Amino acid sequence: MWGNNPNNSIIFTEPDFPYIQALAPFQPLAMKAFYCPIDTSLNYQQANKLIKELKPNVLVIPEAYVKPLPNAPNVFIDQPDKKVMTFKCGDIIRLPLKRKMERIYLNPDVSQAIAPLDVGNGYSIASLTGFIEIKDKVHNVYDCTIESDLSNGGPSTSKIGKMTSAPIPEETLKKEKILYGTLDSDTIIKCLTKDGFKNIKMERLSNTVSLILNDDNATIKFEDNESNIICDNNATRRKISESMKKCFQSF
Repeated sequence: MWGNNPNNSIIFTEPDFPYIQALAPFQPLAMKAFYCPIDTSLNYQQANKLIKELKPNVLVIPEAYVKPLPNAPNVFIDQPDKKVMTFKCGDIIRLPLKRKMERIYLNPDVSQAIAPLDVGNGYSIASLTGFIEIKDKVHNVYDCTIESDLSNGGPSTSKIGKMTSAPIPEETLKKEKILYGTLDSDTIIKCLTKDGFKNIKMERLSNTVSLILNDDNATIKFEDNESNIICDNNATRRKISESMKKCFQSF
């Protein structure tokens, strides 16, 4: 009865029955399904042993489980060194989950316009343009032509923005190459040296790698999947950029 609405969810807690089979007679379903098996056969001693073995970064348990029982003062869940979050019936808690990736759903009009290009090694690359709507933690990408409909009629909780990746016109493709690949500091140093840059020093600090070009008063910083060229001389910056581009593959 609720299956045709993606805002609804069903949570399966039975550990001994495959939930996929339970859903099979009701397909197709738009509602979300979550499998969170709960083993009710564990006692406190077994639960404490399991927690010590799993070593969770965050432990979320009912508040009653961390308090000794009146008739059994030694029966409770040991709180490990990691962070413990407790809750009572009816509480709403925010879990400290850090996600680096999100699933995005493409509207059929957008997906049909994508023309992947095979770049070898089993990979294909395509550029696209559209408007992304974020509502109820669901990301949808729509065709640009319906932007006004979304903006005027969409709920106030929605966030709509133009995607930064845009399709490249055919005439532009003839002039510019699209680069792809992974940056490697050793490879970049070789390219820079080959192009005449000297006295290059590499420094590592936490998640940041810096290449310092002392003779040219320039620095290349790599962090969080980004690269930045810091240089006051525009000509030198362009020369460094062109040298780095040689480290990528292109199509």
